[in-house]
Amino acid sequence: QESKMPLKNCTNIPVTLDFGFYATPNKDYSCFVYPTCVTLPPNGMIVLTILVKNNSLQITGPNTSIQTINQVLVGKIPDSSVFYTFPLSIDLY
Repeated sequence: QESKMPLKNCTNIPVTLDFGFYATPNKDYSCFVYPTCVTLPPNGMIVLTILVKNNSLQITGPNTSIQTINQVLVGKIPDSSVFYTFPLSIDLY
């Protein structure tokens, strides 16, 4: 499953961020972000792509229940101790 997440820089300086997901104990699904490194222009916007991969080898039919995955996306400014966290709640249908 794929979804998009807009991200806006509301400052007058460019900001470079390295993205990754905080390791949470979920063996059924893996989450990925693309691109992993972005430079936000001053007062500009980018769109991140969030990918969810099913790690289960079982193929199931249509699912009538909704599964919710809770993950934390972390954006870190390189060579600094500044980082931003984005708690995500992803519903899978």
